[in-house]
Amino acid sequence: MSVSTAETVTVDGFVLNTYAFNISTLSGRLTTPDLRTKNVEVPGRHGTLRVRNKKFQENIYTLTMWVKGSLPDGSVPTQKIARRLFYENVDNLMQIFTRRTGLLNIQQVMPDGSVRQCFGEVLATITPESSSSNPLGKFNVAFTLPGVFWQDLEPVTYTSPAGLPVSEILTLDPFIGATAPMEDLQITVTGRVSQFKIQALENGSPLEIDTWVQYNAPVSSTQSVTLDSSDWSISASSGTPSIVNVVHSGSNFWLSLPPGWQNSAPQIAWTCTNPDSQTKLSITGTRKYVVV
Repeated sequence: MSVSTAETVTVDGFVLNTYAFNISTLSGRLTTPDLRTKNVEVPGRHGTLRVRNKKFQENIYTLTMWVKGSLPDGSVPTQKIARRLFYENVDNLMQIFTRRTGLLNIQQVMPDGSVRQCFGEVLATITPESSSSNPLGKFNVAFTLPGVFWQDLEPVTYTSPAGLPVSEILTLDPFIGATAPMEDLQITVTGRVSQFKIQALENGSPLEIDTWVQYNAPVSSTQSVTLDSSDWSISASSGTPSIVNVVHSGSNFWLSLPPGWQNSAPQIAWTCTNPDSQTKLSITGTRKYVVV
């Protein structure tokens, strides 16, 4: 498939930046999601009462596109064949955009070669504008993203050195660059502790609404315990840990990790009791972004 730019956009693997159809502008692609939670108006008071910890609304990702009657490499056969190819290209695009058997897998190659991904569906009408004589159409296609954020294709993992003390602030360098909260985290503690707690920080301080998860049961020196914040599950390398030993605060998930302060890496506060020389922490998750 011939592509016209290095920053390729695909939907379910179908390339959108060819010489037969393409995206003409960045407008609509760098829009941040709206907020679902609003401040509260109180009669008799100036302004509003601020609601903390606001949540994002579903996002909209809009592509302004054109389509013409040509082959993907841009070659234009006779006018009669060009008109046939125009309708074939329109059909191909509409079939991709209007699939209703699941969310569409949207991916974009970034200038540094990395790939970001989101999942969405087209809920608005698509209305191509075209003249009767010239087989060229222009249209907007708006993808609704129920999950709001873009993400990397692959997760990253932070692993602490062995021998964690009873308390320490840890900087999660692999998560640097994220711009949205991360909640699908797998938190694994290996080595002896009597209990442990992980608290989300911002610029070295607790969040405005204190956000933490705590496991109130021992982990042996030869064992590892994993808390999966994405589905509220718990597992261990041996034995059967109980979910009743997990408590959390500040988030509907076990832990919501905000992006780092002003393009730095996110931080957490680690606390535990009775660690040993093998005690270590690993956190695995997918970096999230508010825009592509």
